Amino acid sequence: MDAKTLEAIPGIDARARDIGFGAWDCEWASTTNDLTLEIRFDRGQPLTADDGTLTRIDGRRAVVEPDVEGPRTCRVRVVHREYTDAGGDKAVETLNVTVGGDPSQDRLRRLATRFAAAAAHRAGVG
Repeated sequence: MDAKTLEAIPGIDARARDIGFGAWDCEWASTTNDLTLEIRFDRGQPLTADDGTLTRIDGRRAVVEPDVEGPRTCRVRVVHREYTDAGGDKAVETLNVTVGGDPSQDRLRRLATRFAAAAAHRAGVG
């Protein structure tokens, strides 16, 4: 995530990120409020309406999931690709973007969707 995109959350320094195992996960936290941002790649079952609100992000199937990562969070999962897992079942690789820390679910959703579109475009997901 570049500094210009991260300006949507005041107090986040693009260089001050916490990189997770294998660089599959990055987190940022604001120094001026409670907002946090996490971006990670994951694998799982295909997305359905049971997961949340189905939508499209940067031309890809996605789902918006409020409070799934805890209270005051919103996660957006964007499908990168579909594949067949070792058991012969359909599965997907996803780009997951979670924003947390704001009491307004509308604001969390707007931010998570915005960051998901930027990350999907940057990662070549969309």
